[in-house]
Amino acid sequence: KVGTAEDGGVDLDDLRAKATDEVACLMLTNPNTLGLFDEHIEEVAATILFATLSQGGLALDRAIIDHLHLNHRFQVGPRSAERLKLDISKAYEAASNDLAVSVKGSDMASGLPSILSLPASEFRRVWLRFVRDVAATVREALARTSPELARDVLEGGIHLTGDAARTALLGLTISKEVGVPVHLSPEPEFRVARGLASYVTA
Repeated sequence: KVGTAEDGGVDLDDLRAKATDEVACLMLTNPNTLGLFDEHIEEVAATILFATLSQGGLALDRAIIDHLHLNHRFQVGPRSAERLKLDISKAYEAASNDLAVSVKGSDMASGLPSILSLPASEFRRVWLRFVRDVAATVREALARTSPELARDVLEGGIHLTGDAARTALLGLTISKEVGVPVHLSPEPEFRVARGLASYVTA
């Protein structure tokens, strides 16, 4: 919970102190519950943006990179990890856990470029840890929401946005954890940017 400033808006100092790398999002209404429009809304959005840049789907990318590094002495970059994540997600959606997925990178033993092929099932533990962590965060956030907002979520469900929204098993896991329907927004990777654009041009 973030404190309120004397003018009724968000206490920016309190927000900065609490915007650690453990923050995934900030739920904010504008106007707020006092009927006021926050004059510092852009600074509030920027603070949360910088605190969450390393979260979301990037956390799964890092987990994949670490898995390859520790278990196969194989090094890949962020873009390769992203492509591998999408390939694994497609395999899980098709229930093809034994489907081989390939990634280009560097063999750390030889130092030479190489291609590593592995069954998608090898990443199952890493994958489930990620989706369960996200689901647990959603459940905790809902437990702290007001009854009115909880009612809206129960009626309309949860809409996934952002690049990680396409992560296989994520919506299903969240739905099981919190007991509400979960929907994948159209073109989820662009929804946040389009929402911000609509706000700026409004």
